[in-house]
Amino acid sequence: MESVIDQIEVNYWAVLASGVGAMVVGAIWYNVFSKPWLKGVGLTEMKAKNGSNLVYLWSFFCMLVIAYVLAHVVGLAEADDVTEGLATGAWMWLGFAATTTAINYLYQQKSLKLYAIDAGYMLLVFLLSGAILANWPV
Repeated sequence: MESVIDQIEVNYWAVLASGVGAMVVGAIWYNVFSKPWLKGVGLTEMKAKNGSNLVYLWSFFCMLVIAYVLAHVVGLAEADDVTEGLATGAWMWLGFAATTTAINYLYQQKSLKLYAIDAGYMLLVFLLSGAILANWPV
């Protein structure tokens, strides 16, 4: 017997576009907030650049996983336009990304400013991906 989740069709081009979009938004976001982010995580610019190619590769892989899973949620929610995609992305961010990041930051005693930078970026990722996935037909 096939489950509902198995019946969801995924547009892999939309997943790829979401992953690429997330990386582009991240490059812009963290360029704008580089100084407070570096200070918040306790890194220098030089140290942050060490091993960055591998970090970017893994980040892109993670963004593809987020988009793939979100594609299933968008399908289950039957979101089929930008507004519904934005709403689906926002709820998934609030329920999972914002909360898990908050828990980690509370225990690690990281600043609210750093939380706002990192969680804000993930909000943009979920919104962008939700909009792309809901609006790009399978």
